[in-house]
Amino acid sequence: MVIYKCPKCGRTVEKPEGKYYCKVCGPSVLMVKVKPRVGGKIHGILATHDSFWVRVDGIWYEAETRHDALYETEEWISEILAIQRMNVKEFMEKYKPRKLPFRGYIDHPRYTREELEKKAVWLKRSHGLL
Repeated sequence: MVIYKCPKCGRTVEKPEGKYYCKVCGPSVLMVKVKPRVGGKIHGILATHDSFWVRVDGIWYEAETRHDALYETEEWISEILAIQRMNVKEFMEKYKPRKLPFRGYIDHPRYTREELEKKAVWLKRSHGLL
């Protein structure tokens, strides 16, 4: 089954593959296929103490962490590691990220626990908390 959407009124229906017209707008308006919004997997993640950027199929998304690396270091590390293990659908539902209009971020490998611990210490030092 494929999801179709009317370009005029926005009505969506789920039908088998084919061509359909909108029953609300009339036979002059053909419905278009809706591409699934969420797909693929999380390829990269960049993190600061209170927000992070995730790359999904070449598109970057930005969201805020639930824990701050400066004050809740262990929780922040666990959260970033959990995000890396999530599938895209879970990630989109839980964090409701904003799509970034540009791709100015570098591709970054996934973090290890040790890298996140070093990053948390660096963030605390740079903010004068250590």
